[in-house]
Amino acid sequence: MTHLPPAAWLTALFLLGAAVWGIAFLLFSLITVRRLRRNPCTRNDLGLDFMPGQEVLSVAQALTLPKRFSRLLRRGELAALFADPDLLVLHTRPVDRWLGRTCYVLMYVVCLLLVAAGLAIRQGPSAGGCP
Repeated sequence: MTHLPPAAWLTALFLLGAAVWGIAFLLFSLITVRRLRRNPCTRNDLGLDFMPGQEVLSVAQALTLPKRFSRLLRRGELAALFADPDLLVLHTRPVDRWLGRTCYVLMYVVCLLLVAAGLAIRQGPSAGGCP
Protein backbone atom coordinates (compact mmCIF):
# COMPACT_ATOMS: atom_id res chain seq x y z
CA MET A 1 0.00 0.00 0.00
CA THR A 2 1.43 3.34 -1.01
CA HIS A 3 1.58 6.31 1.26
CA LEU A 4 -0.36 9.29 -0.08
CA PRO A 5 0.90 12.80 0.63
CA PRO A 6 -1.26 15.12 2.74
CA ALA A 7 -2.12 17.17 -0.34
CA ALA A 8 -3.78 14.15 -1.94
CA TRP A 9 -5.81 13.41 1.18
CA LEU A 10 -6.90 17.02 1.51
CA THR A 11 -7.84 17.17 -2.16
CA ALA A 12 -9.88 13.97 -1.85
CA LEU A 13 -11.63 15.31 1.25
CA PHE A 14 -12.32 18.57 -0.57
CA LEU A 15 -13.87 16.76 -3.54
CA LEU A 16 -15.99 14.56 -1.29
CA GLY A 17 -17.08 17.55 0.79
CA ALA A 18 -17.88 19.55 -2.33
CA ALA A 19 -20.08 16.73 -3.62
CA VAL A 20 -21.93 16.41 -0.30
CA TRP A 21 -22.30 20.19 -0.05
CA GLY A 22 -23.63 20.37 -3.61
CA ILE A 23 -26.29 17.79 -2.82
CA ALA A 24 -27.24 19.56 0.44
CA PHE A 25 -27.38 22.92 -1.37
CA LEU A 26 -29.57 21.50 -4.11
CA LEU A 27 -31.96 19.83 -1.66
CA PHE A 28 -32.19 22.95 0.51
CA SER A 29 -32.89 25.20 -2.46
CA LEU A 30 -35.46 22.85 -4.00
CA ILE A 31 -37.27 21.90 -0.80
CA THR A 32 -37.11 24.91 1.49
CA VAL A 33 -36.25 28.06 -0.46
CA ARG A 34 -38.64 27.28 -3.28
CA ARG A 35 -41.49 26.96 -0.77
CA LEU A 36 -40.43 30.21 0.92
CA ARG A 37 -40.36 32.02 -2.44
CA ARG A 38 -43.93 30.90 -3.18
CA ASN A 39 -45.18 32.11 0.20
CA PRO A 40 -46.34 35.76 -0.09
CA CYS A 41 -45.41 36.41 3.56
CA THR A 42 -41.75 35.48 3.10
CA ARG A 43 -41.14 36.29 -0.57
CA ASN A 44 -39.64 39.75 0.05
CA ASP A 45 -37.65 38.88 3.20
CA LEU A 46 -35.26 36.24 1.84
CA GLY A 47 -32.40 38.63 1.18
CA LEU A 48 -31.17 40.25 -2.00
CA ASP A 49 -30.51 37.85 -4.87
CA PHE A 50 -27.84 39.72 -6.85
CA MET A 51 -26.11 36.50 -7.99
CA PRO A 52 -27.44 32.98 -8.50
CA GLY A 53 -27.64 31.09 -5.23
CA GLN A 54 -27.14 34.12 -3.01
CA GLU A 55 -30.72 33.95 -1.75
CA VAL A 56 -30.28 30.29 -0.75
CA LEU A 57 -27.09 31.10 1.17
CA SER A 58 -28.78 34.08 2.80
CA VAL A 59 -31.61 31.88 4.07
CA ALA A 60 -29.15 29.24 5.28
CA GLN A 61 -27.11 31.94 7.02
CA ALA A 62 -30.17 33.33 8.77
CA LEU A 63 -31.10 29.87 10.01
CA THR A 64 -27.54 29.10 11.19
CA LEU A 65 -26.25 32.26 12.84
CA PRO A 66 -27.39 33.14 16.36
CA LYS A 67 -30.61 35.14 16.24
CA ARG A 68 -29.04 38.04 18.10
CA PHE A 69 -26.32 38.40 15.47
CA SER A 70 -28.79 38.00 12.60
CA ARG A 71 -30.99 40.73 14.05
CA LEU A 72 -27.94 42.98 14.31
CA LEU A 73 -27.21 42.40 10.61
CA ARG A 74 -30.83 43.22 9.74
CA ARG A 75 -30.57 46.60 11.52
CA GLY A 76 -27.56 47.81 9.52
CA GLU A 77 -27.38 49.70 6.26
CA LEU A 78 -27.04 46.47 4.28
CA ALA A 79 -30.17 44.89 5.75
CA ALA A 80 -31.54 44.04 2.30
CA LEU A 81 -28.74 41.51 1.82
CA PHE A 82 -29.83 39.36 4.77
CA ALA A 83 -32.89 37.19 5.33
CA ASP A 84 -35.20 37.74 8.30
CA PRO A 85 -34.47 34.92 10.80
CA ASP A 86 -37.63 35.38 12.88
CA LEU A 87 -39.88 35.10 9.85
CA LEU A 88 -37.97 32.09 8.54
CA VAL A 89 -38.30 30.19 11.81
CA LEU A 90 -42.05 30.74 11.69
CA HIS A 91 -42.38 29.41 8.14
CA THR A 92 -39.94 26.48 8.18
CA ARG A 93 -40.02 23.02 9.72
CA PRO A 94 -37.25 21.68 11.98
CA VAL A 95 -36.00 19.49 9.10
CA ASP A 96 -35.71 22.57 6.88
CA ARG A 97 -33.75 24.43 9.55
CA TRP A 98 -31.44 21.42 10.03
CA LEU A 99 -30.84 21.18 6.29
CA GLY A 100 -30.08 24.91 6.10
CA ARG A 101 -27.60 24.69 8.96
CA THR A 102 -25.97 21.64 7.40
CA CYS A 103 -25.67 23.41 4.05
CA TYR A 104 -24.12 26.52 5.62
CA VAL A 105 -21.61 24.64 7.79
CA LEU A 106 -20.62 22.35 4.92
CA MET A 107 -19.95 25.39 2.75
CA TYR A 108 -17.39 26.68 5.25
CA VAL A 109 -15.82 23.24 5.78
CA VAL A 110 -15.39 22.82 2.02
CA CYS A 111 -13.83 26.28 1.72
CA LEU A 112 -11.37 25.51 4.53
CA LEU A 113 -10.48 22.18 2.91
CA LEU A 114 -9.87 23.98 -0.39
CA VAL A 115 -7.50 26.44 1.28
CA ALA A 116 -5.72 23.64 3.17
CA ALA A 117 -5.34 21.53 0.01
CA GLY A 118 -4.03 24.53 -1.90
CA LEU A 119 -1.46 25.27 0.80
CA ALA A 120 -0.41 21.62 0.97
CA ILE A 121 0.03 21.45 -2.80
CA ARG A 122 1.99 24.69 -2.82
CA GLN A 123 4.27 23.43 -0.07
CA GLY A 124 5.24 20.45 -2.14
CA PRO A 125 6.17 16.93 -1.10
CA SER A 126 7.18 16.29 2.50
CA ALA A 127 10.84 15.82 3.39
CA GLY A 128 10.44 12.08 4.01
CA GLY A 129 8.69 11.35 0.70
CA CYS A 130 10.16 9.98 -2.48
CA PRO A 131 11.47 12.49 -5.05
